[in-house]
Amino acid sequence: DGIRERDEAPLLDRNFFRCEVQPVLAARCAFMACHGNDERLFQVFAEQRYRQEVDWDEFETPLQDSELDASFRHASGLVYPDNLLAEKALDTEAGGLFHRGKDLFGATDVFTRRADPGFQILLAFGAGQQAADDCVPTEEVGP
Repeated sequence: DGIRERDEAPLLDRNFFRCEVQPVLAARCAFMACHGNDERLFQVFAEQRYRQEVDWDEFETPLQDSELDASFRHASGLVYPDNLLAEKALDTEAGGLFHRGKDLFGATDVFTRRADPGFQILLAFGAGQQAADDCVPTEEVGP
């Protein structure tokens, strides 16, 4: 049935999140009307977007560790037992799950195809992909 047993849950890697997942979420999910606000259960902090205890004139500064940790916790909570982080953002026409954002904004969903590089990154995160401590955050997260 695709659901993992509790002892099979992968250990999620904060470095992979920081270098691969956070850039995808910042580019595709951290808008004020979406998950870049405190009204959503799933919240994403990002430079020049939703910030935590950062003055408006400092929104372009790098994320604080507390902001990255909060985004990591929020994203991690959507991975087990099924990777809802990825599957809810995938358009239903591509096999994803219902995501209210598509209905609210009258457009396609975050990912329109499984081959989207951002979708693949979220899948890899949920599978326990690891990154080195010295990894550099990606700037290219797909269309």
